[in-house]
Amino acid sequence: MDASRPGRITIAGALRQTNFRDCIVLRPGVWLLIMPLVIPWLLEREYQQHRNLDYYGLPETFEEWCETASELADQLSRVTGRRVVKVVIHPGELEEWARRQGRVVSAQVRSRFAEVLWQAESAGLTT
Repeated sequence: MDASRPGRITIAGALRQTNFRDCIVLRPGVWLLIMPLVIPWLLEREYQQHRNLDYYGLPETFEEWCETASELADQLSRVTGRRVVKVVIHPGELEEWARRQGRVVSAQVRSRFAEVLWQAESAGLTT
C-alpha cells in the first residue's frame, strides 16, 4: 500500500501508529495486524444536525441512538474479538464529504466516512 494515496496505510505506518493489542504474533518476527472495527460516533450536541441529514435513518432521540450504538459496539467486539474504535463525525464535514462523493447521508455513508477519517488519522494524513 502507498501512504502517498489518501486513505491508504502502509504496513510500517500502521504498525508505528497501532496499539500492539491489535497485533498477533504468527511466529517470532512475524506479526499480523488485526485492524479494529471502526464505527461512527455522534455527539449529543450535534445529534439534531445529524438527524436533519438522515431524518428517517436515525432514532428520534440521541439517547435511543446512543443505547443502540453502544450495544452494537459491545456486540461487535465480543463476537469478533476485535477492538472497536468509535470515530466522532461532525455533521458539516460528513455532509461535505458525502456531497463530494455524490452520495446522500445514510448509515452506510456515516460508516464509510468514519473509516476514511480513521485511516487518514492512522496514516498521519488529513482528509
